[in-house]
Amino acid sequence: MIWVKNSFVFSRGQNFHRMYEPCMVGWKKGKKHYKNKELSNLSDVYNLDYDDFIDQFDLWYEKRDVTNQYLHPTQKPVRLAERALRRNSQVNDLVVDLFGGSGSTMIACEQLDRKCNLIELDPKFCDVIVKRYMKFKEVSKVILNGEEIEF
Repeated sequence: MIWVKNSFVFSRGQNFHRMYEPCMVGWKKGKKHYKNKELSNLSDVYNLDYDDFIDQFDLWYEKRDVTNQYLHPTQKPVRLAERALRRNSQVNDLVVDLFGGSGSTMIACEQLDRKCNLIELDPKFCDVIVKRYMKFKEVSKVILNGEEIEF
């Protein structure tokens, strides 16, 4: 899937400035790929509502988060993760994001009742993920090693 952004990233020394970003979706080996809509003929496509219709294609236009509010240099909008999750997973499915970044996938999973495991190597961005999630959930404490703490 290709995320088409509403603005480009200025790249010094480049002839062209990219306004898109490739995104990947995968599934566990041996498991069947889940799709929320099984389309078998053209009339199935014509009868989709608008959101389901545009999600069938591999170019997705979503506005970037406001750049001066970025908490991570490659932050993705939660709406982008929501679309991918709605299209490729079911309620209570486990979603794994190997590049946690700013936590957009985790917030989208929370909104759509999916379980989420994130991996983020940089401690700075681990903190960003926790703070962003806490802001979303409107909480001020977390449980760390079995102890409730202010974060």
